[in-house]
Amino acid sequence: MAEISDEDIGHIVSSLNVEDLKPQEQFEEVEPYSFILGKIFILARNLKISPGIVDRISLNDKIIEIDVPVVLESKAGGKELVKIFPGFWVEHNSVLGKYKGNVDYLSGLTMEKAKLNALNATLQNSLLDLPFGGASGGVCVDKKILTPKETERLAKNYANSLRRAVGFDKNILSSGAGCDERLMSIMYNLCKEMGKETKKSSFLGKQMQDGGIKARSNAVAAGIFNLINEALKGMEVSGIPGLQKHEDIIKKSQKEMNVVLIGFNAVEKELAFLLSSAGYKLLAVSDALGGAASSTGVHAEDAARWQRNHTSVVGLPKTVKVTNEQMLQIKADVLILASDVRISRNSMGKIKAPLIVELLPAINPMIFEELSKKRMIIPYILTSSVSAYVDYLEFLQNQADKYLERKEIDKRIEEKSKEIFQVIYNTSRQYAVNLHDASYILALQNLARRV
Repeated sequence: MAEISDEDIGHIVSSLNVEDLKPQEQFEEVEPYSFILGKIFILARNLKISPGIVDRISLNDKIIEIDVPVVLESKAGGKELVKIFPGFWVEHNSVLGKYKGNVDYLSGLTMEKAKLNALNATLQNSLLDLPFGGASGGVCVDKKILTPKETERLAKNYANSLRRAVGFDKNILSSGAGCDERLMSIMYNLCKEMGKETKKSSFLGKQMQDGGIKARSNAVAAGIFNLINEALKGMEVSGIPGLQKHEDIIKKSQKEMNVVLIGFNAVEKELAFLLSSAGYKLLAVSDALGGAASSTGVHAEDAARWQRNHTSVVGLPKTVKVTNEQMLQIKADVLILASDVRISRNSMGKIKAPLIVELLPAINPMIFEELSKKRMIIPYILTSSVSAYVDYLEFLQNQADKYLERKEIDKRIEEKSKEIFQVIYNTSRQYAVNLHDASYILALQNLARRV
């Protein structure tokens, strides 16, 4: 593996002083959930939405805390060891339909975060005009400390606890962070065996043999790819006074777009392939163990192959090792945040990219507005709407008991992702707000018509 040389730093990282890279400070004391509720009240007041409707949106219908036991494979003195993990499920609002939300298996999951995720699920389903309410839950667990068999036990016990506590006649679970298609299928099959009322459409994000969508990761990546392209078009339009549509530009930009990708799981790999095929250059890519960067570009196929054979992209030939903090400072056109990295007030000034794509909630909500003044940010509520829409397609095919063809899936994803971006982008220009607030404005307006 190559070492970082002065020349590499000059090409890859601008103005980088490694001694200055200290651990990021903790987010401010205000809980993001409370902050977002305050923002909703302000937006609703400006939109002249009835206080009664806002109160309905701001309250949760049901909050459940669950102890999730896991029998460990290791033993002490010949006796079984059991570890208890805290689990949650929040039913936020069912005005639009059944409670639907992601199941997250994350070490940092708290009840406050589950409440925020459930609120965002309601707003997101309203934004997309989907027939679902909002919910969210999961287990606070570091999956790295569990064996594969222990992880399966965790998923089964959590699903069984939810089955007893709320049932699945009014709740729909979807795969979230740390809960992949395999685990969702395990949860579905367990509940199907234990209760005849369990339907395929109550568990979304499953493996294909259990009713999951064809090439799910590719479908989600394609939608996010469309969002990035539409955002870059919007930035080009906004840079020309008086111009309204990208189609009206006579001489469109031919500049090669450089991308930094923090995160390299299934969806991000597919996204990297799509970006590379479309002529984007990957300057750096990272996973949980570190990153690899090159001023001449990192080939997505090479990075995926190296990670598969070496458990990480670190050490990829003809690249230098970089940290996530260093990657924030690389001069690129697009910065994609898809891993456990947090953008705080201390680190936001180091970001060089004019377009940030938030595939996980990485940006402190309290600095989002300040950070978006100098750049465009595709917020998590918008990027995750692609997964939500793919969930909806799986729901439809489960209800019809018939698989959607790949061509039909691709067509619907392309149309929906482009449509929703344009609606949100136009709203952001109309109200002079960032894309995050524009998403909330549209979601609140749609909800107000239904409450």
